[in-house]
Amino acid sequence: MAIRTGALTDQDLSRAFRALGHPHRLTIVRALLGRAVACCTSERADDCRLDPASCNVGHLGALVDIAPSTLSHHLKELEDAGVIERARDGRYLYCRVNQALLEHLAALLLGSESTDEDRAA
Repeated sequence: MAIRTGALTDQDLSRAFRALGHPHRLTIVRALLGRAVACCTSERADDCRLDPASCNVGHLGALVDIAPSTLSHHLKELEDAGVIERARDGRYLYCRVNQALLEHLAALLLGSESTDEDRAA
């Protein structure tokens, strides 16, 4: 799912919640959120070729203790739902949380996000 600048639909938000509903995927997102702050320490500078919020998938796998094939499956599900973004830099694959989508999800849960019906009115 490509990041859009316009409003997200209820279907987009539902797809993201569904992706976050699996324990492994929730663990992955939590790990990525935790690494976003500490990723670019001097000893992990090689993790941050894209930006300070990106994380090398190999290091992520070790961090969350999920088998590589299982991790790959869950990363694809998260990416398809728009929860994370992935990018390749040579042989390395990096991912990061889609901060804008998480802000939309939080706003919805806090009651400050409008629904499709509210936007249509």
